[in-house]
Amino acid sequence: MAIAAQVTGTRNAGYSIWRVIMASSVGTMIEWYDFYIFGSLAAVLALKFYPPGNDTFAYVAYLATFAVGFLVRLLARCSSDASATWWAASMPSL
Repeated sequence: MAIAAQVTGTRNAGYSIWRVIMASSVGTMIEWYDFYIFGSLAAVLALKFYPPGNDTFAYVAYLATFAVGFLVRLLARCSSDASATWWAASMPSL
């Protein structure tokens, strides 16, 4: 019983949640900034990453790469939410 009391102590509970919120916000801002730069430079970088000759194909392929990255991010979030829900439901109530 003493070990459970030590684990669930409330000494820094308020500080802990704000730290999580701040870290999550900073991570999200960095991620969206990355997508902003990636999307803004599409016209420039498409010509650098894909073979020359067909600029339209290079641009569309670059935007498709952008779309895949965006969709994978959403799928990862959905799968992590589902696994977190399953894990929380399988844990016994304390």
